[in-house]
Amino acid sequence: MKLRNLLFISITVLFAFSSCNRDNAASIIGTWKFDRVEVVNNPTLSGHINGFIQEVIGPSDLILVFRENGTYTITADGEVDSGTWRLENGRLFLDGQEVPHTLSRNRLSLHIPSWLLDQFGELFEMIDITNLNLLIHFDRQ
Repeated sequence: MKLRNLLFISITVLFAFSSCNRDNAASIIGTWKFDRVEVVNNPTLSGHINGFIQEVIGPSDLILVFRENGTYTITADGEVDSGTWRLENGRLFLDGQEVPHTLSRNRLSLHIPSWLLDQFGELFEMIDITNLNLLIHFDRQ
Protein backbone atom coordinates (compact mmCIF):
# COMPACT_ATOMS: atom_id res chain seq x y z
CA MET A 1 0.00 0.00 0.00
CA LYS A 2 2.81 2.43 0.89
CA LEU A 3 4.62 1.58 -2.34
CA ARG A 4 1.46 2.25 -4.35
CA ASN A 5 1.00 5.63 -2.64
CA LEU A 6 4.64 6.54 -3.22
CA LEU A 7 4.35 5.59 -6.89
CA PHE A 8 1.17 7.65 -7.26
CA ILE A 9 2.78 10.70 -5.64
CA SER A 10 5.91 10.33 -7.80
CA ILE A 11 3.91 10.12 -11.01
CA THR A 12 1.79 13.11 -9.98
CA VAL A 13 4.86 15.23 -9.23
CA LEU A 14 6.57 14.23 -12.50
CA PHE A 15 3.42 15.05 -14.46
CA ALA A 16 3.13 18.43 -12.76
CA PHE A 17 6.73 19.35 -13.53
CA SER A 18 6.56 18.18 -17.13
CA SER A 19 3.36 20.10 -17.82
CA CYS A 20 4.80 23.27 -16.26
CA ASN A 21 7.83 23.20 -18.50
CA ARG A 22 5.98 22.91 -21.79
CA ASP A 23 5.57 26.01 -23.90
CA ASN A 24 1.82 26.00 -24.33
CA ALA A 25 1.16 29.33 -25.99
CA ALA A 26 -2.46 28.34 -26.55
CA SER A 27 -3.06 28.50 -22.81
CA ILE A 28 -2.26 32.22 -22.60
CA ILE A 29 -3.99 33.28 -25.82
CA GLY A 30 -7.21 35.13 -25.17
CA THR A 31 -8.69 37.98 -23.17
CA TRP A 32 -7.78 38.58 -19.53
CA LYS A 33 -9.64 40.98 -17.26
CA PHE A 34 -7.93 42.71 -14.35
CA ASP A 35 -8.81 41.29 -10.94
CA ARG A 36 -6.49 42.92 -8.41
CA VAL A 37 -3.00 44.03 -7.50
CA GLU A 38 -1.09 42.28 -4.77
CA VAL A 39 1.94 43.81 -3.10
CA VAL A 40 3.39 40.60 -1.69
CA ASN A 41 5.70 42.29 0.78
CA ASN A 42 3.21 44.99 1.87
CA PRO A 43 -0.48 43.91 2.08
CA THR A 44 -1.57 47.36 3.35
CA LEU A 45 -0.18 48.94 0.21
CA SER A 46 -2.16 46.41 -1.86
CA GLY A 47 -5.36 47.91 -0.51
CA HIS A 48 -4.27 51.45 -1.32
CA ILE A 49 -3.25 50.58 -4.88
CA ASN A 50 -6.46 48.63 -5.53
CA GLY A 51 -8.47 51.55 -4.16
CA PHE A 52 -6.64 53.93 -6.49
CA ILE A 53 -7.29 51.65 -9.45
CA GLN A 54 -10.99 51.43 -8.53
CA GLU A 55 -11.30 55.23 -8.41
CA VAL A 56 -9.10 56.31 -11.30
CA ILE A 57 -9.03 53.52 -13.86
CA GLY A 58 -11.92 51.24 -13.00
CA PRO A 59 -11.06 47.55 -12.87
CA SER A 60 -13.50 46.63 -15.62
CA ASP A 61 -11.55 48.89 -17.97
CA LEU A 62 -8.22 47.08 -17.57
CA ILE A 63 -8.04 44.32 -20.19
CA LEU A 64 -5.06 42.33 -21.48
CA VAL A 65 -5.36 40.43 -24.78
CA PHE A 66 -2.81 37.92 -26.12
CA ARG A 67 -3.21 37.03 -29.80
CA GLU A 68 -2.01 33.97 -31.72
CA ASN A 69 0.20 36.13 -33.93
CA GLY A 70 2.46 37.01 -30.98
CA THR A 71 1.03 40.45 -30.29
CA TYR A 72 -0.75 41.73 -27.20
CA THR A 73 -2.79 44.78 -26.29
CA ILE A 74 -3.51 46.22 -22.89
CA THR A 75 -6.40 48.61 -22.48
CA ALA A 76 -6.60 50.84 -19.42
CA ASP A 77 -9.14 53.61 -19.01
CA GLY A 78 -9.79 53.70 -22.74
CA GLU A 79 -6.12 53.98 -23.70
CA VAL A 80 -4.62 51.09 -25.67
CA ASP A 81 -0.99 50.02 -25.70
CA SER A 82 0.39 47.09 -27.67
CA GLY A 83 3.49 45.02 -28.13
CA THR A 84 4.81 41.54 -28.76
CA TRP A 85 4.90 38.46 -26.56
CA ARG A 86 6.34 34.97 -26.62
CA LEU A 87 6.64 31.94 -24.36
CA GLU A 88 10.05 30.31 -24.33
CA ASN A 89 10.94 27.40 -22.03
CA GLY A 90 8.05 28.31 -19.75
CA ARG A 91 9.15 31.95 -19.54
CA LEU A 92 6.96 34.84 -20.73
CA PHE A 93 8.53 37.73 -22.63
CA LEU A 94 6.73 41.01 -23.28
CA ASP A 95 8.47 43.26 -25.80
CA GLY A 96 11.62 41.15 -25.39
CA GLN A 97 11.73 41.55 -21.60
CA GLU A 98 11.08 38.58 -19.31
CA VAL A 99 8.06 38.95 -17.04
CA PRO A 100 7.81 36.22 -14.40
CA HIS A 101 4.31 34.80 -14.29
CA THR A 102 2.07 32.03 -13.10
CA LEU A 103 -0.63 30.69 -15.33
CA SER A 104 -3.51 28.40 -14.59
CA ARG A 105 -6.57 27.68 -16.63
CA ASN A 106 -8.46 30.83 -15.61
CA ARG A 107 -5.87 32.96 -13.76
CA LEU A 108 -2.82 34.84 -15.01
CA SER A 109 -0.57 36.53 -12.47
CA LEU A 110 2.23 38.77 -13.68
CA HIS A 111 5.13 39.67 -11.42
CA ILE A 112 5.87 43.23 -12.39
CA PRO A 113 9.61 43.98 -12.42
CA SER A 114 11.01 47.42 -11.62
CA TRP A 115 11.78 48.16 -15.31
CA LEU A 116 8.07 48.00 -16.05
CA LEU A 117 7.04 49.96 -12.96
CA ASP A 118 9.33 52.76 -14.11
CA GLN A 119 7.07 53.22 -17.14
CA PHE A 120 4.21 54.09 -14.79
CA GLY A 121 6.13 56.80 -12.95
CA GLU A 122 3.18 59.12 -12.41
CA LEU A 123 1.08 56.29 -10.99
CA PHE A 124 3.72 55.35 -8.43
CA GLU A 125 5.35 58.75 -7.87
CA MET A 126 4.22 58.89 -4.23
CA ILE A 127 5.34 55.31 -3.47
CA ASP A 128 8.89 54.06 -3.02
CA ILE A 129 8.94 51.22 -5.56
CA THR A 130 12.54 50.22 -4.90
CA ASN A 131 11.71 46.96 -3.12
CA LEU A 132 8.14 46.50 -4.29
CA ASN A 133 7.15 42.88 -4.97
CA LEU A 134 4.10 43.49 -7.15
CA LEU A 135 1.76 40.95 -8.71
CA ILE A 136 -1.11 41.82 -11.03
CA HIS A 137 -3.81 39.18 -11.23
CA PHE A 138 -6.05 38.72 -14.28
CA ASP A 139 -8.99 36.37 -14.82
CA ARG A 140 -9.73 34.74 -18.18
CA GLN A 141 -12.75 36.14 -19.99
